[in-house]
Amino acid sequence: MRTQKSIATLMILSGIIVSQSFAQSTVNGTIVTPAQRKTELSAEKTPKQLRTETEEKVQAIHDKARAEILAISEQIKNLKDKKDEFELQKQVEKIKKQAEIDALKVRLDFFKTKRDQKMVDEVTLVIDRLENPEKYLPKPDPNIQRREPVTNETK
Repeated sequence: MRTQKSIATLMILSGIIVSQSFAQSTVNGTIVTPAQRKTELSAEKTPKQLRTETEEKVQAIHDKARAEILAISEQIKNLKDKKDEFELQKQVEKIKKQAEIDALKVRLDFFKTKRDQKMVDEVTLVIDRLENPEKYLPKPDPNIQRREPVTNETK
């Protein structure tokens, strides 16, 4: 009697194991087996891994910008004619701004991966403000009358 229960238990367990191995689920209309899903899950990165990877990318962007700025700084030091210094300073500003935009875009991808919509919206707005500052300048109010400048004669 005991062996019959053991055999019945083994049969039930083997049936469960077999049914699990042949079980399928649908992801985006594609049939995925548990083995495939397990492989997908192991390929997914943990939040800590994603954050570390993101910060490494951001650091690489800033390192590259820093190297470019140092090269321009050397050019400025070695200038014979200081007229060109203004143009080189404008290049430095452009490099800094672009590095910040690129770093924010990397972080934006991170927040999209995390599905953090609040941060996605905030970072998108900051990027837009950096790329299109003229959109965010205050518009002059036509109803406000400008005061006359004060001069010695009007005192």
